Amino acid sequence: MDFDDNLSEFDKNSNPDDQDDVGFGLDAKELKELEYTSDAVIFAIDCRESMFEPNEYNEGGLSNFATVIKAAAGFLKSKIISSESDQTGIVLYNSGQTQNSMNFEGVYIMNSLDRPNAETIKFLETLIDTKNLRFKSSEKEMQLSELLWTCEEQFSKLGEITGPEEKSKSKTMDINSFSKRIFLFTNEENPMSENARNQEEAIERGQKLTEKDIEIELFPMSNPHEEKTKFDVDLYFSNIVNMEDSDLEDAYLRIQDLSKRIRLKEFKKRVLGKCMFSMTKSMNVGLKFYNLTKTTKKPTAKFINKSTGKELKSLTKYTCKESGKTLYKSQIGSHYPVKKQKVMISELDMKKIKHFEASGMKLIGFKPKDSIKIYQNIRPSYFIYPDEKVMKGSSKTFHAMIESLIKKNKVAYVRFVPREGAMVRFCYLVPQKEKRLKQDSDEYSPPGFHLIFIPYAEDMRNLEEEFTHKEKLAEIDKEDGRAAKLFVKNMTVDFNSRNFENPSIQKFYSGLQSMALEEKQPEEIQDTLEPDREGMKAMQKVVDHMKDVFKLDAIPKRVIKEKKPKRKREEDKEDSKEETKQEAEGEDVQMEIENGNESNQDSPPKPSRGKRVKKENMNDENIEIPKVYSDTKIKEMINSDEMINLSVKVLREACLQRNIPKMIRATKRSMIKALTKFIKEKE
Repeated sequence: MDFDDNLSEFDKNSNPDDQDDVGFGLDAKELKELEYTSDAVIFAIDCRESMFEPNEYNEGGLSNFATVIKAAAGFLKSKIISSESDQTGIVLYNSGQTQNSMNFEGVYIMNSLDRPNAETIKFLETLIDTKNLRFKSSEKEMQLSELLWTCEEQFSKLGEITGPEEKSKSKTMDINSFSKRIFLFTNEENPMSENARNQEEAIERGQKLTEKDIEIELFPMSNPHEEKTKFDVDLYFSNIVNMEDSDLEDAYLRIQDLSKRIRLKEFKKRVLGKCMFSMTKSMNVGLKFYNLTKTTKKPTAKFINKSTGKELKSLTKYTCKESGKTLYKSQIGSHYPVKKQKVMISELDMKKIKHFEASGMKLIGFKPKDSIKIYQNIRPSYFIYPDEKVMKGSSKTFHAMIESLIKKNKVAYVRFVPREGAMVRFCYLVPQKEKRLKQDSDEYSPPGFHLIFIPYAEDMRNLEEEFTHKEKLAEIDKEDGRAAKLFVKNMTVDFNSRNFENPSIQKFYSGLQSMALEEKQPEEIQDTLEPDREGMKAMQKVVDHMKDVFKLDAIPKRVIKEKKPKRKREEDKEDSKEETKQEAEGEDVQMEIENGNESNQDSPPKPSRGKRVKKENMNDENIEIPKVYSDTKIKEMINSDEMINLSVKVLREACLQRNIPKMIRATKRSMIKALTKFIKEKE
């Protein structure tokens, strides 16, 4: 294997000093988001009077309040599936009722931060169809700073899970592992417009939340009395929340996105593992790897105590076969048979036997990028990102390596052991530069490496290409080529695996949701794997053009015999005792040639299906067998290679008509050879 080691020194034109040590092209906030393992969200809903009025801009004419509650219920459903450790709360402000620990007037904590559960979802769904007048706005408009203060107090209680059975778990939960967000829903773009002091307090409180890594996301709602399509954030909220104008053009769609992911098992962007990358003997960098794609599977079933509803824990005990005493782990060992003797092997020795080398990644060399073949990518790749906490300067080194590899169109070849005791794998590191995902989008793909696993020799199969027609392939003209290109071009679609959901898993979660929420019937699931009938109709002209050019309509249809039920077959067997047995074994089910085509004008009609003659009487001279094709026609079909299209039955009758012996159980190819020999000898 040849390697290119010209990249041992990175490209001099790349300047790693221009990169920030903190985040490899990302700021500190974006880098910290990658470390979060759980999510905490508070829905802050404005309860002013206009939020309860029917709004034609909402689906079904629901009020803004009912629309947000519906979205919150869907959000909780998705959280139960995607991550049960995430916590969600609902706080109402400008409410007619007050319920909070600091007694702020108009602030009502409907649901404290807690894990999503069926009771909360059922309660929210009951609020969708009711008017909820008890939550309607109080006469006095409250201060927004008091709402933010209440939310901050809720976030400070993260990790405190209620319930005696959860006390042991609450000790292990880390508040800093949560990403904290406030979803603010309102249709008032300039609250407290007459009180500048209250606005300053809200801005100050919002800045404190930002310092504590609490993010505020504004979801503007449309006002039923106004025809404005854009929410003017500059009047008040621009100093509290950080939003671009593009986020406000159609903000209602963002609310719909909250309910869109129901029953979808989303893979969380968390670190899969960490290791050291040895580039040279004296140069190491820290890295962490993520799994970008993962097959969604149904969760593992758990045993539950019927009376208490608590999860049961399995306990395994080993007993001595001779004494019946319980054995502890220290009393159990492994052995290896040597000459009918058991040589004891300790647990430490077993670990040493399985240990090849320490976990980590070693650089072997560099290869051209085109050396990677598509068929070598047999499993999902990992995404490699530098870890500045393990080794300072990792971000600079990674950036320099990416720039150099992209410039020289190379990939790195590495030896990878993800963890101790794991199998050694050889991989390619394919560089990826930061780029914008869409032209008008603010989303970027991060810089890093894609780790492509190279298969071992036993992972690949040597398949020889086999063609059904080993003869020389027919040449096509330009018109045929243009038709084929047009067909392929119009039938090619963009594929994204996230657009197709597993219908089996979707039905499973739908049934699970129906049981938990005590619904009468599970929600109907749309199968995205079904063929797109409407899209097919739009391409009908292209398909018809393809048929006309290649004369596909002239190809006869395959005759498929329907399999009858067992009882029906027995009845038919009794009624047809006089009929002979089934056709001989080895008879192929082939396409019947449609008579009447221009190419077969002299062909006789298809023989009728009557009673079959016994095998011993097949060669009887007194039996009349209708002539299928003339010798001239047989000769033409032999020269044009059309004999293969004839059925076994027609070929057999043609052979019997010409008194060719031993054709009753002959194969199709043997009968064609016999007819060809007969025609040549006759000439």
